[in-house]
Amino acid sequence: MVFPAVSDSSRKKQHLIAVCEKHWERHRYNCSGFVRAVADELGVFPRLAGPQANQIYNQLKKPAGTWKLIGDLAPPANLGTPENAKQALVKRGQQLQQLAAAAARNGDLVVAASYSSSGHGHVAIVWTPLARREDRK
Repeated sequence: MVFPAVSDSSRKKQHLIAVCEKHWERHRYNCSGFVRAVADELGVFPRLAGPQANQIYNQLKKPAGTWKLIGDLAPPANLGTPENAKQALVKRGQQLQQLAAAAARNGDLVVAASYSSSGHGHVAIVWTPLARREDRK
């Protein structure tokens, strides 16, 4: 019997999934706690700041250590009409989605973050549909 070669990205994805599953129950209602726990166990440097998603968002906007900023969804200035701004925002969102999906397919930890003026934004770990438990069998 011949087994397919397992790539490094496949091992990274499997490890990331296992770490996410390990921390999910404890942090399922605490997005920032979940992302921090996963990042800490993976040894991401520097450690994610603070207990709130807004603090993590601010830290991720200034990449350091092993963090790399894929991009920001904030629309560029001077786009003219609201329709032009909307089209530019949609296009930028699609570009970022493709970049994030490619990194997730590679087994990299990808964190999506949004800031909220209420003080409580949101953070989430991005992974591709191929990174499901059923696909690891």
